[in-house]
Order: sequence, then C-alpha cells, then structure tokens
Amino acid sequence: MNSPIAARDHWIGQISKKTDLSTSEIEALLKKYGIDPRLTHSVPKRLQILGLKFDGAKTGDYETTAIDFSRENLPSGLHAFVSKRNLKGKTSLLKMIRWGLTGTRDLPKDMAGWFRSFTLRFSLDSDIYEVQLTDPENVRGRLVKFVRQKEFVVAEFSDHRQFNESMDGFFLHELGLEALEVIAEQQDGGVEQRHGWNWLFGALWIDPDPKAVFGGGDVQHGKPIRMMQMYLGLPWIATRASLIEARKRLEIDNKQTSKAARQVSNAAAARLADLRKTKEAITEEQKDSTPLADLRMRLSDSLTKFISSAEKVRKHIMLVNEIDGDRRGAEEAATAATRELNAFLESQAAGRVFRKLKPVSCPSCEEAYTDEYREEREQHHDCVVCGREDHRVPDDSEGVEARLREAVSDALQESRRLRSRLVDANKRRAEAEAERDRFDVQSKELEKEIEASKSRPDGQMELIKLSAQIEELEKMVSEEPAVQVDDIKLLDAAVNATKDMYDEEQQSVLGKVSDLTADFARAFGLDDLKSVKLKGNTHMDVHTKGGKKSFGDCTAGERMRLKLAATLALIQVAEESGIGRHPGVLLVDSVGSHEVVNENVVAIVTGLSKLQLSLPTIQVFLAGIQSDAILAHVPCENVVKNRDDGYLW
Repeated sequence: MNSPIAARDHWIGQISKKTDLSTSEIEALLKKYGIDPRLTHSVPKRLQILGLKFDGAKTGDYETTAIDFSRENLPSGLHAFVSKRNLKGKTSLLKMIRWGLTGTRDLPKDMAGWFRSFTLRFSLDSDIYEVQLTDPENVRGRLVKFVRQKEFVVAEFSDHRQFNESMDGFFLHELGLEALEVIAEQQDGGVEQRHGWNWLFGALWIDPDPKAVFGGGDVQHGKPIRMMQMYLGLPWIATRASLIEARKRLEIDNKQTSKAARQVSNAAAARLADLRKTKEAITEEQKDSTPLADLRMRLSDSLTKFISSAEKVRKHIMLVNEIDGDRRGAEEAATAATRELNAFLESQAAGRVFRKLKPVSCPSCEEAYTDEYREEREQHHDCVVCGREDHRVPDDSEGVEARLREAVSDALQESRRLRSRLVDANKRRAEAEAERDRFDVQSKELEKEIEASKSRPDGQMELIKLSAQIEELEKMVSEEPAVQVDDIKLLDAAVNATKDMYDEEQQSVLGKVSDLTADFARAFGLDDLKSVKLKGNTHMDVHTKGGKKSFGDCTAGERMRLKLAATLALIQVAEESGIGRHPGVLLVDSVGSHEVVNENVVAIVTGLSKLQLSLPTIQVFLAGIQSDAILAHVPCENVVKNRDDGYLW
C-alpha cells in the first residue's frame, strides 16, 4: 500500500467487507456524498514573524499619547514582551500579531481610533509577505508578497470581513489546512457552521488558563480532536472527518424527513377525521332530507296562509280605526253633555243666590230702582236687574236637570262600550299580526332550505369523492417516512474502515508526542511528572508521583505548561518525521500568572530558550511581568520592555 492508488483500493475493499456491497456501490456512495480522500502526508511550512510596526495617537489621560512602535528583522527563537506592571500593553502586542495574521481584531474597545497605520511582515519558508493597513480603523489595506525586491498584491480588503476572509483563504491554502465544517443541530434542522483559520490559530496561542490541550475553550463538535488531527497531518484523518460530517448531515436530514413526515401524517389524520365526519353527515342528510317538491309545496301553502293572515290584519286595522273614531265621538258627546249639565246647575245656583241679594241697581246700566219697582217687575215676570221680559213658563228645573243627567249617563255608557270593543279589536289585530309574522318566517326558512337543497351537490357523487379522498389519506397516515437508513450504515462502516487506515500510525505519533510532552513539561518545572499519555480524543492522562489525573484536574498553571509542552512536542515530532502542519509560531500570554511562581517562570523560560537546539526554526513570543529569568534567557534584542511611562508602546 505504498502508492495512493493501492491504499485507496485497500480502503474500499475494507468497506466492502464490512458492508457486503460491491466496490462500484461503494464508489457511488462516496461520489454521492463528495468524499475524495487525500492520501499523502502533508509537508509543514514554517511561519516566522519578521516585523511589527504601527503608529497613531492614544486618546485619554496618558503621559505619552504618541504611538510609534517598530520592531524589524525579528529572528527565530524566543522573544519577550515584559513590563513591571499589568495592563501596560504586553498582551495587546500579542493580539496585534494575531490581528495581522488572522484579520480578527481583539483589542480593548478603548483603543478604537488609535491607529493610523499598521504593518506586519512575516515569512512562510523562504517567501516573504506583508500585511499593510493604510487605514486600520476602517480596515483598508492589502496583503503583498515580495519577489525580487518587488511587491505583488496577493489580496486587497476594505473592511473587516474582507480582511478576515483574505487571511483565512491565504493561510489555509499555504499551510495545507482545511476549514472545519460542522452541522449544528437545531430544532428546525441542521445549520452548517464553518471554522477556518481564525479557529485553527488557537493552536498557536497559549493562554494562562487553557480548557483543552489543543485549541481554545470551545470544545463542541469535537473541535480539539479535529485541531490535533489537522496539525498531525496524517492521511485519512480529513477523509474520516468528511465521512463523519456526511453521516451527521444525513442523520439530521433523516430526522427532518421523519419530522416532516410526522407533521404530514398528523395533518392527514386530522383531515381524515374531518372527511369521515363529513361523510357521516352526508349519509345522515341523505337519510333525513326532505324532497325538493315537498319543500316547494310547503312554501306555497305557507305563502297562501301568509297572504290570508295579512288580509285579516288589514281588516282588523280598519275595524280598529272605525271603533276608535266612534269611541272618540262618544267621549266628545259625553264631555259636551257633562258640560251642559254643569252649566245648568251653575245657572240655577247663581240665580237663586242673586235674587236673594235683592240688588238696588242694575250691574249693566247702573239704573237704581225702588222696592215698589222691583215688586212691579216681579209681578210682570220681568228681570228685576235689566228689565228684560222673562217669558219663562212655570218653573220645571228639576225635569230639565233629570234629562241632562240622563244624556250624560247615556254618553258615558256608549263611550265605555266602545272602549271595550276597541280592546277586543286590538287583541284580534295583534293575534292576526302574530299569525302573519309566523307564516312570513316560515316562508323565508323554506326559501332558504330550497336554495340550500338546490345548491347541494348530488349526495351519491359527493360520497364517492369523499371515499376516494379518505382512502388516499389513510395511506398517508399509515406510510412510514422514507429515510436513508442504509446510507447511514454504509457511512458508519466507511468511518470505521477509515480509522483503521491511520489508527496505527496515529498511535505511534501520539506515543512520541506524549513522551516529548513529558520531557518538555518537566523542563517547564513540573518536577513530579512521571509521564503523560495523549489519546486520540485529545484527552490527556497525567501521571505524577502522587498518582494519575486528567488534564482537566490539573491547576491552571499546570495546564498551561502541559499545553505548551504538548504543542512543542507536536511541532518537534512533525519536524523529525517531516509531517504535520503546525507553522511553528507560539504566542504565550501571561506566562507568570496564576500559581506559576518565579521558579516556574525560570523553568519555563529556560526550557524555551533551549528549543533552538531541537527546533531551530521555531519562534515563541512571551508576554509577562518583567523578571530576571526572562531577561537572563531571552536575548536583549528580542525583549520589548516598558518605557519610562510604564507602557511598552
């Protein structure tokens, strides 16, 4: 299996044995999911920071506001950014290097607007490049390559996104790395996430409290494993990763298919229940429905009764109006008779009273008269007052009064009789109106029923159509979703067969990395360390004089030194074996923090200073509090110290 073709044939043969499928079927599966294995070892390229330069002006209450930082012709080996106190610009220098290499700015927010220009020069093997930002705040600039003292533009960018994408594509291509494509499963399906050079740069950055042996604190989706395998650079590892992602994508698709099928099935079941109810209703309606001819006959009869009752209402209204007119006349006659009787009674009473007064003059003409004159007039039956002749017959006032009272009584009796008739007539009219309204409502309901019956489709045809729909929906409810279970089994077999192709070599490489990690860690001050075992899942067993523990159980300072040791071991094994992809630059932040006391700093710096013997091309940048250990072991030309104002820049 020395040739790639032989290795590929062997791999396909192993998958065939695990699945009992032909090689052509397996080839079709690989093509279907875009799996094209890379079977050659990667050859590492060495990255070296050659220069860092930026200028501008600080905003705020600083003793020195001008910014003019420049470091050129930086060699390989150990470099240090130190100050006597924290927050003086050590870590920000490391972040400036990261900004130039990745396009990702991670500087404090209060530095916004500080920079006028920014330049980072670096080399990959013998090729020299430079990132030039002419407007750092708006991220305008370019990446150039120097060939025969001339600049050739590799990429141009005018915003953060373009800068990031340019550096991502450049380093992935130059270092032979691949972006990590993962499927993040969410409630509404899988979302593809891409993690490129900015994520892979985590293998170059050593923070003071690491959570994983490789990479940063994000350990989801097996990122530490993928990063370690990526930098190991063994063949088949990327192929297995592609198979795993294809399987995960297919699994999520199957889940979504099943979910969609369940939703369709549930919707079909609900619709099926509705159709069955409709069918039952139509069946019952067919059984109990009234023929259209009967409905029309009933409507005709109802309309006839309505017309008849409406005529009765008309006649009753006329009768009520007639009786009401007679009633009003009778009441007026009773009022007139009563008024005449009252006038008679008042007249009789007034005459008797006046005569008893025996007046001495006429109230009309004021003529005075004597008793003799009054007596004479009374004998001639003339009015004593005005002299008018009184032609009255002998007094019959009682008879007149009786006749008047009888007239009043007759008029009142007639009025009461007519009122009683009016009440009866109104009652009969109301009954006739109620009957008319009842027949009106009945007629309208029959008209609606006739219209509904006319618009209703033929019952038998509707039942046939419903039965066909019910049959189709019953199939949809009972059918299982069509998921690609066989493909998942095939991909599982391919994943296992692919792991077999590199597992032995990976174990051998990890064994060498583990041994070297222990050596480096002891050189960094972990004197009680006996051995470490780095596993394929990036978990690390740490064996000390006190017993065995995991990487996560170690203190922050121990984890920092173990991670630094493991990264250096990985680089050295790659250097010795001619494999791997780590570019050979390390940025170590806050080397003296946590419990890493001065003795430990001495051990770390001493150990790093000796790397030139085994790794002459490696370049390490330390950021920490100034100490004798750092100043004694880092060449003075490689040290950036704080100025008189306490700041490094």
